Amino acid sequence: MDQRRFTVSSRRRTALAAGSAAVAAALALAGCGGQGFDDSGNDDAEGLTSSDDALTILYGASGEAETQAIEAALAAWSEESGIEATAVAATNMDQELSQGFAAGSPPDLFYLAPEKLAGYAANGSLEPYGDLLANKDDFYPGLVQNFTLDGEFYCAPKDSSTLALVINTDLWAEAGLTDADIPTNWDQLDAAAAALTSGDTVGLAFGAEYQRVGAFMAGAGGRLVSEDGTTAVADSAENTEALEYV
Repeated sequence: MDQRRFTVSSRRRTALAAGSAAVAAALALAGCGGQGFDDSGNDDAEGLTSSDDALTILYGASGEAETQAIEAALAAWSEESGIEATAVAATNMDQELSQGFAAGSPPDLFYLAPEKLAGYAANGSLEPYGDLLANKDDFYPGLVQNFTLDGEFYCAPKDSSTLALVINTDLWAEAGLTDADIPTNWDQLDAAAAALTSGDTVGLAFGAEYQRVGAFMAGAGGRLVSEDGTTAVADSAENTEALEYV
């Protein structure tokens, strides 16, 4: 599952005072009050203040539709709040975030994959605002769990996606395969891929990133860390089985 979220940088908490939670919620299409954070160390709603400082949002768009949605949400929120907000499309999110924090000028809000949470939170780069969202109970529990660290819900999950096996029906028919051959386990997937492989045509193809390979690891019962989150188990027999298969 591929998951992203909006995260607030704690380096500019005073600048975020007017809009950190509100902008995050607006861009995630989840409504909440137009409040932000101050530097008082008070984490409850009564400690929130407001500011009219401009905000910068760094995002990684999946396509034109997402870009248009972000720009429309920002324009509507800026008009309502009177606060300027600028969206910047990242070409290399990890690199641009690292450079921004290293230079002391990170974006105010940004997309962040769940596996990046612990690293940025550990050095104080993030402001946990998830528990302040008025609609926090509307998110799927699994998404909230992925974006929670040490009991703090850090941010609004932006989206999630489910992997699917896409079949080229023309090649499927040419290989003599039918609906009865649609795979439901690894052996059947292997057989179908072999039947579809011919000449320059590869029977099964997918990206080499963890989100894709990890589906096989999960299918074998593997994971990267133990269920209690305390032990690395990437070298488990289940993960080895999955990696040997792919």
